[in-house]
Amino acid sequence: MRNFALAVVVFGLSSCATVGERFQATGLKRAAFELECPVERLSITYFNANASDAMLGFSVPSVGVAGCDRKLIYRAGGSAGWEREGEVTRNVASCK
Repeated sequence: MRNFALAVVVFGLSSCATVGERFQATGLKRAAFELECPVERLSITYFNANASDAMLGFSVPSVGVAGCDRKLIYRAGGSAGWEREGEVTRNVASCK
């Protein structure tokens, strides 16, 4: 029973992390590798970032990562914590 209570506390604390905190902890290094770009040069955009909505099934948090003229989108889920959506694409530098 004691182990069960500890597991509940640990799970409860981990579920309080924001989408940004979870991605920083579990997805950022992967994004840097897949984009062939140093972490310091990456910019992150959060979509559907309301974690409580995602837990209720209303939306799935997604993260857009851009850097070194490339970009990717990741969705929360999967065994690694984040699933890549599609292939690496070229980032349009600016709209004129």
